[in-house]
Amino acid sequence: MRLVVGLTAAVVSAGALAAAAAVSGIPADLRRTVDEHYSGRMQAIVDEESGEVRTFSAPAAMYRKVDINGDRLPDWRVDYEKAENASLFCGTGGCLQQLYLARPDGGFDLVLNTNLRLFRMSKVRGEPVLDLDFHGSTCGEAGFVECPRSYGWNSPLGRYIERPTSKGLTWLSGGPRQLVEDDPSAFPPAVRAEIERQTAICANAGSRVSEGGVPANDLPDLNGDGVRDWVVGSQYGFCDRGDDQQAGAFLPIVILASRDGGFKPAWEAMDASWGVDLGAPARLVTLEGEHCGITQEVCTRVLWSWDGERFVRP
Repeated sequence: MRLVVGLTAAVVSAGALAAAAAVSGIPADLRRTVDEHYSGRMQAIVDEESGEVRTFSAPAAMYRKVDINGDRLPDWRVDYEKAENASLFCGTGGCLQQLYLARPDGGFDLVLNTNLRLFRMSKVRGEPVLDLDFHGSTCGEAGFVECPRSYGWNSPLGRYIERPTSKGLTWLSGGPRQLVEDDPSAFPPAVRAEIERQTAICANAGSRVSEGGVPANDLPDLNGDGVRDWVVGSQYGFCDRGDDQQAGAFLPIVILASRDGGFKPAWEAMDASWGVDLGAPARLVTLEGEHCGITQEVCTRVLWSWDGERFVRP
């Protein structure tokens, strides 16, 4: 499918005029932010065809007013499936979806920015809830396998956090998934130190961390002290020599639990099939058995316990 890069001046449909009018109701700062991202992807096609530098504006159909946190300020959803050339923003993990939360000062915070196969906003007992479906790899599965996750808005944290699905499922295979990339400079010092340690493992092997770097995100409170914990690494982390070959073993998955006013390593595994059960209390779980992470039916779930310093097998 070829990209349509502009409208012929002599042919401006009533639909195009209506779209232009709709865009005028979208805050200018938000439009500029979205258009910058939109143009970057669209320009890639123009570069291949002519090299001409163009400026693109996201169609009005991509925008929709939503209510994220119930404060009556107009928030916005930007649906890239409705882009002029949606294939630039979509893949096997679905299409890019963004949510922008309105601030009282008139600005916006990006609180969701990821590709999704299912996106549904609703309210459960008056609380805003997102029901989503990710690429199967998020759950440690083959890409085509469903990976449903639900999130609720947390006002004190100012973001979405994981919650049981609308069907009551509490199991997060592969651990939680953040909806927007965090600023690494805001990570706790112990988390940054673990990222540096894993990066050094690859450097010492004459290679580099695989594409995307060393992932890190916070977890539900796993040790029962009321503070969210952290995980660094994933099942897919390895050292890349730059010739499509892995250099050595996979990088470890490390959980850092809150303790003594900070965070300390409390569990480490290599290439593990693991997850979090959101039950009360939340628990660290590993899957053990043949083909774990692909066919969980043949796996045994091991619920780890907190001994005050580390997570231990029962």
